[in-house]
Amino acid sequence: MLQRNPSCGCGDDAICNATELNCDPCCRCIPLRLCATFAESDGCYCKGTTDLLEIDGNHEYIGSVGCGSEYMDLLVFLHYAEGVCYWRVISESHYIDELFEIGPELQSCDKPVLAFPVDLGTCSGIVTIQRHEQALLPFRDEPDCNEPWCGNCECTCTALCVKISKHCIICGEGEIGYDENLSTYATDPSWSGYIVCSGESYSLHIVLSRDEYTGDCLLGGSADGETLQWQWVSDCTALSASWVLYDGTIISVECAVCRCDTMDCKVGCCFGVDYSQPLYPCGVVPAIPFSVSAPGCDIDGQHGVFFAGGTAPVTAMGTCGPACHHISGYDIGSTIGKRVATGMGYVCLYTPCSIPIELRLECEDGSASPYGLNSCCGKLRLVVITSEKLVGGDTGTPPGNIPPGGHWLKIAPTSCECLPNGGGVAAIFKVNLVVECPEHWQSGVCYGEPKDCCIPFCGGFTLTI
Repeated sequence: MLQRNPSCGCGDDAICNATELNCDPCCRCIPLRLCATFAESDGCYCKGTTDLLEIDGNHEYIGSVGCGSEYMDLLVFLHYAEGVCYWRVISESHYIDELFEIGPELQSCDKPVLAFPVDLGTCSGIVTIQRHEQALLPFRDEPDCNEPWCGNCECTCTALCVKISKHCIICGEGEIGYDENLSTYATDPSWSGYIVCSGESYSLHIVLSRDEYTGDCLLGGSADGETLQWQWVSDCTALSASWVLYDGTIISVECAVCRCDTMDCKVGCCFGVDYSQPLYPCGVVPAIPFSVSAPGCDIDGQHGVFFAGGTAPVTAMGTCGPACHHISGYDIGSTIGKRVATGMGYVCLYTPCSIPIELRLECEDGSASPYGLNSCCGKLRLVVITSEKLVGGDTGTPPGNIPPGGHWLKIAPTSCECLPNGGGVAAIFKVNLVVECPEHWQSGVCYGEPKDCCIPFCGGFTLTI
């Protein structure tokens, strides 16, 4: 491990040997690691990525950043030309070659901040490259000041990424910072901050201490005044630990690498959750009753229950509820209609027919939010499965287990509300039963009539949950 140097900071942060770097007269100290981040700037929705660039044997930093499916390569190194030192950034994929001059009130050797605009096609933004910061731990308060604070640790992370989970669902994420002013030889180094979980604020105080007998590193602290028991840790630059609170809430922390990345938002559909079944500790989706209104139709007054068995386990995490990718079906029977049989004289003859209808309630993670619905309702879909293709149907990802020759239509709610206190969801769906018949009679008395299709007498229905 490199020794501490006043001009280079933490021993794990910078490399301090001009001869070895072969960069004299540019820099005596440069970072061992750089953080590169892309942040969108033109209003597009895009989750920019971060990459940790580590110095290689050629004293270069190589990596990439991007947004969505678009990425750009990065090469960063020191450049010396005509008596001037620069940080140089090259991206061959995007024809970028940027120079950042090093000097007083310009860029520094050990703490550069290099920023430039870039167009990634689907998104424009700013790429920022800067030193990966670590915090210097205090020496132990003993005569031998070269003793590490604990274990073999000289440095630690400047921030901790925190996740809070309840009933197997991540309900809060965030970052808490290093208490640099409080971390002295007389005080355990610590990180403090607040994380909100489902509207409830948690006060966190995480402490790095040492075993008084072995000198090993210990991580503990408190969450809203509740003690977090000590856990043994070995690498203070890669801390990771979890604690279970008295009420079952799980607090998880780990060192931030460049920044804390939140999970990709899997928005649920604010279905309720039943935690009473011991076989499903993360809960199950409770039964959701529905009713059908179709005045004058044979299916008017139908009613049933989605998730009737009460055994749809909660397995996917969401910000509004746990039910992503859950599907529950109910067969409401058939609606009658007519089918053209043949033409005889001046009369087009019809035969009776029926169209079986199955209804499924689905929380579709990949779909958009129509009608200005909030995100907790925007992914809810009623799937209508029939033997005839309906107008607007058979588009998007097909639901599973469709009968041979079957067709589907996915319908968003026209109104939707998440009930308070986790009470589930209330929604209304309006379904048009308009058959899309590919062929029509081209001659005779039945000219223009649908051919080989069952046309329902019922033009549609409204379903309420």
